[in-house]
Amino acid sequence: MERTQEARRLLEDQMQRIEDNLGRGTLEFALALQSLGNVLSAEKRYAQAEQSLRNALAIAQTTDADQYTHIAMINMNLADVLVAQSQWREATERYHTALSIREKVLPAGHSFLEKTKLKIARNYCMLGMHDASKALENEVEAAIAAYTDAEKSAIHAVVKTFPCQ
Repeated sequence: MERTQEARRLLEDQMQRIEDNLGRGTLEFALALQSLGNVLSAEKRYAQAEQSLRNALAIAQTTDADQYTHIAMINMNLADVLVAQSQWREATERYHTALSIREKVLPAGHSFLEKTKLKIARNYCMLGMHDASKALENEVEAAIAAYTDAEKSAIHAVVKTFPCQ
């Protein structure tokens, strides 16, 4: 906990410097908010993490920078926080948003895509969409068939417990 408190303090200092020099409406400020959201999530302060990530996303979406990969990551982080709060439906929407962005720039079968699909499958299960969950899980298994055992384990570690199994 001390490490995350120190990280939070450093991020808050960094955010103040960014605000003073560049302003709050910059991609740099959005990325600092994202990092703060991740630290707050690690501290299990999910409501504050959610707010920080929502603010980061709102800013990132208004910047002129080539921010699509940042928007994908912020959506992933926000979805993870929503899952921690059992907000399955919105988390699923956020995962889908991140997946659609990353599918445009990553090759089929990339581990990020497959990990995201497993998270979506888990959420489908939690929403009672068992057939959709199983179909997506089977799609992931087919996509990673050629992976090494270690690579497969890393992908499956993303969803440590799969409630539909």
